[in-house]
Amino acid sequence: MNSFEEKVKEDEESVRLLLNQPSAGEKLYCVLENECPPSFSWQLRVMARMYAVLTLLLTLLAVSIFMIGTLPRYYLNTPRTLLLIEYSAMMVFTFDYFARLIFAPKKLPWFFKFVNMIDLLTVIPFWFEIIFIYVTGFHALGQTSVVLRTIRMFRVLRVIKLTKYSAISALCVQSLIECKEAFMLLFVSVSILVIISGGAVYYLEQTVLTFDPLLEVWLKKDGTPSAIQSIFSGCWWSIITISTVGYGDIVPEAIPGKIVAGFTALVGILVFAFPISIFSTKFYSMYTEATKKEEMKNAPQKVTIHDLPNILRDLNQKQRDLRIIIKNLTSELADTDAKLEELNMTIQELGSINVYYNVVDG
Repeated sequence: MNSFEEKVKEDEESVRLLLNQPSAGEKLYCVLENECPPSFSWQLRVMARMYAVLTLLLTLLAVSIFMIGTLPRYYLNTPRTLLLIEYSAMMVFTFDYFARLIFAPKKLPWFFKFVNMIDLLTVIPFWFEIIFIYVTGFHALGQTSVVLRTIRMFRVLRVIKLTKYSAISALCVQSLIECKEAFMLLFVSVSILVIISGGAVYYLEQTVLTFDPLLEVWLKKDGTPSAIQSIFSGCWWSIITISTVGYGDIVPEAIPGKIVAGFTALVGILVFAFPISIFSTKFYSMYTEATKKEEMKNAPQKVTIHDLPNILRDLNQKQRDLRIIIKNLTSELADTDAKLEELNMTIQELGSINVYYNVVDG
């Protein structure tokens, strides 16, 4: 490509940017991501919304097919229809991921975005499974190895793709990130409480238990094994109690153990209440701010008499820029015409010389 063609392409790009005209890649990216700015045409925004709805429905279908495939009747023989739907959906997801990656303006930040990494984790295991099946010849789930079973477990992550199409989900994730210090405090507080209460209930329960050296277990008075055999068992009981789940699989028998259990349950409520209140306040403020921004974006833009000078100044500046670009293009075209004229004269001279030599040779 010569310098003139490169100059023309640069000028075309300058004109496109000056007129705020999106390129084909930008149009495709905005449709795939459903992030079309107001400056784009309404047709593109409608296409982006339709593609988002279709992708959402396809994600729901893929998750449903995955869940149906775990039924016992399909354990060894999955119907071809289910496989065809799942393979088609995964091909669409693969195209969607790599197309968005190729046309992303900033590829590295886009790649490390949480939702996009989830998309990658749902795509790669599928193709790895296809390669594994092709190489080993294992088709039924009953024939596959532990490795393939673990890979198939990642299909559950597809359901996280649904959060991409929910603004509330994005706000929840952002609120969690903003409240990371509070949740770090929650983790530390719960860990300390679990270890202290688990160890306390273990030692207090030994007051009503007897140890059998032959079986190496703690026994109740009726001879049955106790559910709390170590501090690990006590910590499991403490986690279930603090979280107010209360399975009932482990219950303290001694009076001091019951006192510790009541204290643990009450303190657990207080420990969880503090970070949850912080998260609720943060989420409410971010939701209110996002709602106001959305209302301002959808509200018709009002132009006052005071804005007219700035608008006219911008228009005049764009007009001057366009004139400069057109002048440069005209100059380049004139130079090209002159070069073409010189080339035609040279060709005519060469033709005359060729005729002369033909006459002389004749």
